[in-house]
Amino acid sequence: MPHPLRIGILTPFLGGVYIGEVMAQVMRSVQAQGASAIAIRTGRIDGFDLPLALERVDGWIIILKAVTSEYCERLVESGRPVVTIANNFGNPLVVSVESDNESSTAQAVDELIRAGHQHIAYIGYVTEYDITCRLNGYRRALAQGRPLRGDFFRGNFQRLR
Repeated sequence: MPHPLRIGILTPFLGGVYIGEVMAQVMRSVQAQGASAIAIRTGRIDGFDLPLALERVDGWIIILKAVTSEYCERLVESGRPVVTIANNFGNPLVVSVESDNESSTAQAVDELIRAGHQHIAYIGYVTEYDITCRLNGYRRALAQGRPLRGDFFRGNFQRLR
């Protein structure tokens, strides 16, 4: 008798407001399909490359950039499906689940400008793919004839360039 489908979840952390909710939703979806999950906490962003459970799972979900690009390629080469949440490794064989962070941020900034706001700053941890997309939307909205002020700071608290 074949084993139930096993999904490997690679995540930099298991808790917190954002990842905790993502993990809860993923686990509900896995259980609704009668599958099981193996969650691996990588402990950092873009640095994990240990070959854990590679032969024990039928497909992978990577949350944020929990693994290196090379590790993602190794997962793809295994022939098992790979899905990312809130990151895009740029591989056409990897399904990326993400929101339109750039356009939605540009729209939000446009709404603030229409409401008369003139000093709109952006703060975000821009080493993350989805946060960088939001910064691009912020810049795009302000580029519509409005000066980009260097004294408004971005994530990691470096000046905008």
